[in-house]
Amino acid sequence: MCVSGLPQFLDKLSPAPFVFMTLVAAVCSVPLVGYAQDPYPSQAIAFFNAKECPGGWTPTGNLLDGMTGRFLVPVMPNGTPQQTVETALASGENRTHAHSFSSSITLSSTYIHGVDGCCNNDQTSEGKYTFSGTTAVSTSEVPYVQLLVCMKSDEPPGPGDIPGGVLMFTAGLDCPSGWSQPAATQGRFMVGLPEGGSGLATFGGDSLAPHEDRTHAHSFSDSFTPGSKSLAQAPWWKAWGYGHSGAPKYTGESGTAPTGLPYMQILQCEKG
Repeated sequence: MCVSGLPQFLDKLSPAPFVFMTLVAAVCSVPLVGYAQDPYPSQAIAFFNAKECPGGWTPTGNLLDGMTGRFLVPVMPNGTPQQTVETALASGENRTHAHSFSSSITLSSTYIHGVDGCCNNDQTSEGKYTFSGTTAVSTSEVPYVQLLVCMKSDEPPGPGDIPGGVLMFTAGLDCPSGWSQPAATQGRFMVGLPEGGSGLATFGGDSLAPHEDRTHAHSFSDSFTPGSKSLAQAPWWKAWGYGHSGAPKYTGESGTAPTGLPYMQILQCEKG
């Protein structure tokens, strides 16, 4: 009814239907809801460099709320889509972690002759000395960018074609017709192809297991130099059992700790 011929149509009506004319005018003044003009199937999930989702896409819902502050990882074999790991990142957060550690130092024995009288009780004994603690908290320094995530809500898809090889996340539990689940990306974070790189090349450790919070540890090594002190006039029965000066070494491996990367494992599909 929002056409140029509307006044002529109203002229044929009696004066009573002014309510009808007012209603039509109000409807004509409200813009139509934007509908998706793209060929992506319903429940497709994508990131947008925008402040609002385009027409036919929604930014809200329990699933999308769970994605905020999380990386998306293609669901792995035997994994359950839409499960989450770790607490979500706050805006601009640089996630931190720490490690426990323990090791020991062994001071070899030395023979000392010439100790007697007062002030000779501050020496170090030979033997093994253990120590442990927790490292200072450190940031993970994982580079990331925050983007709006939206889900396709319109059905059926709009016009156009999607090229083969496109990877798409979906809120569905099965890939739509014409799409299949790729094996190479399952359980892995995805990175834009570097210059000279090979597509689908995998790096790092094994793929994530379902709901896995990947941990890591650090090896360490160093040496410790105890202080030395000269002694004199020790009788023979007090001349042994002291720690030898020098630089004994120690090594070890820290306890394991997660990096703290929060993610949601979600179904990914590839266009055939």
